[in-house]
Amino acid sequence: MFIQIFKMCLLDLLPKKKIDDEVYQKILSKQENDLEELEKRLQVRLSNTEMLGAGDSEYITLADVEKKEREYSEHLIANMEAFWKQMENIQHFLVDQFKCSSSKARQLMMTLTERMIAAEGLLRDSQDLQALDTLERTMGRAHVAKTIEFLKLQIREETRCRLAAISHSLELLTVEGKLSGRQREELLTQQHKAFWEEAERFGREFVQRGRDLVKASLVHQAEGMARLTLAQQKEQRSFLATAPQTADPEEFLQGFHEVLERQRLSRSDLEEEENVRATKAVAALCQ
Repeated sequence: MFIQIFKMCLLDLLPKKKIDDEVYQKILSKQENDLEELEKRLQVRLSNTEMLGAGDSEYITLADVEKKEREYSEHLIANMEAFWKQMENIQHFLVDQFKCSSSKARQLMMTLTERMIAAEGLLRDSQDLQALDTLERTMGRAHVAKTIEFLKLQIREETRCRLAAISHSLELLTVEGKLSGRQREELLTQQHKAFWEEAERFGREFVQRGRDLVKASLVHQAEGMARLTLAQQKEQRSFLATAPQTADPEEFLQGFHEVLERQRLSRSDLEEEENVRATKAVAALCQ
């Protein structure tokens, strides 16, 4: 997006008819190369940051999210500092390499800075909404974890109820003289042992099936998100490539912001659908 804004500023203050086309392309090429290098460094730092859910646990806690948000923020802040430093070099680059007047270079930098601040504000709004989406997704996964814990407790409670019913039946048989007290105790002990062993076995299997479902859900979501991300990146490139260089900067920024917001909602919907599907699948294990 920066290159498009830079092109607009360059055309406003240095119309192509007043400078050689080769010089114009060299100016743009220099900034594109610098930005590409900056982006590569950022991606390396982000790739070295452990992905959410990549550890041994299939559940994500609020502490995980806070840690991840803090790490990403630190990377983005460092990247933005490098970006603004790069912008400072543009003025010197124009004056030293292309003999642009100092006043023209300063004017271009002022306009460029104003437009980038506006762009940064829109992007910050999108990031705030993305943070809320992340929190909502985390709460959804916490709900899945609580569902599994609740169903585990339900298994134990049902076991207690069945044992209570058996104990009551044996008590009636003892009162009727069909069982001795010793026989009742032996049978009750046997039933207790058998029921709790079966409950523990079923509980372990249930938890494992629940974990398998959650892991499969995360894989399915990651695959869907990867496809969506590729499509959205293509949409962004298409928007930036087709945006007229002489377009109104405010309209351009607002249009790009609308694209980003629509894409954010699409990602949020995909994550929500997968969370709902996983929750229903886990709940169905005991039905």
